[in-house]
Amino acid sequence: MTKFSLHLNVFWAVLAAVVASPLSVSAHNVGRSFEQEVGNYFIDIGSSELSIRAGEPAAFDFDILAKDSKEPAPFASVWVRVEDGRKLLFAGGIAKASIGKTVMTYSFPHKGAFTLSVRFQSEGGSLAEASFPLTVEQPLSASGTQKFSFSRDLIGGGLAGLIVGFAASFMFRKRTAV
Repeated sequence: MTKFSLHLNVFWAVLAAVVASPLSVSAHNVGRSFEQEVGNYFIDIGSSELSIRAGEPAAFDFDILAKDSKEPAPFASVWVRVEDGRKLLFAGGIAKASIGKTVMTYSFPHKGAFTLSVRFQSEGGSLAEASFPLTVEQPLSASGTQKFSFSRDLIGGGLAGLIVGFAASFMFRKRTAV
């Protein structure tokens, strides 16, 4: 086996590991997960951020699993409510996505304590419902400092840069006779 083909095999192995790793590490990437068992179901809500901040969009993905098998349970929609204790801020139904996760993006208007309530519904009625307390922090811009935060985009961009750089180093290097 030549040195070039060995490097090419290593490249493809690294590429396969990078592409497959997000699929096996976590269902919610770098964000938080809110979980609760309700009856025969396991409700799993993921957020895109570790720290939810006022005025900054946070994505929430919604999933419901069979309690015993942890396999996805079929549902038609999820009803979502966001309250801050004093008043209702959002209430609405979200149809199950035909491809990928069922997701909602929401920006909380201020810092403080909130409640995120969900009710999964099937064609026959309600499957399960749960409420989760959320603490929303003040926005970074209000504190006057910008803190470094790992995010899915930063990690993905870094990995993509490494892959492209690795591939380019093989494509543009000078070949020498052995």
